[in-house]
Amino acid sequence: MPLLDRLGTSTGWLLVLILLGAVLAFVGSRLGGSLETLLTFLAGAIVAVAVCSWQINASFRRRARAFRLFWEAFAADAAIVLATQIPGDEISPLTPLHDALACALVQGYLRLEFGAELPIVAASDIESLETAPARNLILIGGPKFNRLTMELMERVWTQNAEGYFQWSSMIGALADADSLVHPDDGHRLLRIRFTDDGPQVIEAIDGIRDGSGGPLEARGMCLRLRGAPEPGRQILALAGVDSAFGTLASADYVTNPDNLVQLSEGNRQAIIGARMNGSNVATPELLRLVEG
Repeated sequence: MPLLDRLGTSTGWLLVLILLGAVLAFVGSRLGGSLETLLTFLAGAIVAVAVCSWQINASFRRRARAFRLFWEAFAADAAIVLATQIPGDEISPLTPLHDALACALVQGYLRLEFGAELPIVAASDIESLETAPARNLILIGGPKFNRLTMELMERVWTQNAEGYFQWSSMIGALADADSLVHPDDGHRLLRIRFTDDGPQVIEAIDGIRDGSGGPLEARGMCLRLRGAPEPGRQILALAGVDSAFGTLASADYVTNPDNLVQLSEGNRQAIIGARMNGSNVATPELLRLVEG
């Protein structure tokens, strides 16, 4: 299989090998005799192996293209925005830890794959998305922790309220849909549709908790928007739905190239799920995909 893996690594190589096969067949026809038989067989074998290799490598090429489309702009010019101030009602010491781990995971991944050194900026040092550094942004943490994530989701709601999942805690503060949220809802992701009878929840994403109320399966969100906060720039938000385990799961998900094929084109929101594994998370999986 190593030969198959290496021959048809690109369409260009496939064309070169087909041309080589054609040349060998032509030379064989000129020489005639046993050499014609040998060269014709060799030409057919080269073309057959090249086509087979090209088909095997098709999935690799799709992954490679998706990887570039998803990360290249961020590797070229981006800053990671991390919350450094803990809200007064935050009781879990793991929240800042998991946000920091997610930040380190993304930063280390881009360093390894692109040689990029992305700076980390404290969310408290940025007044708003408008005054953020004039570069692409990677926001780490949900709206409770990272106020730039909150500002981003408020913009998403204003521009396309029905398009994406939104935190219930944020919807409850919005006059046009606050009736959909109850005090005991906690932090959920809701997708809303506005009808003649008023706003309705068409889908909800909840974290799974054990009998004591602790997280059993985390839910995370990855939102990638082109042209935000202004044309020519991009934003990637990685956040937990009801705990920072989800933030870590989201970062883990997008640093696996196999997961990027569905996320690389246009605007995408991915809802991620992952089982708990001690103070870490197991392999994350895609639960929902929203195309903006």
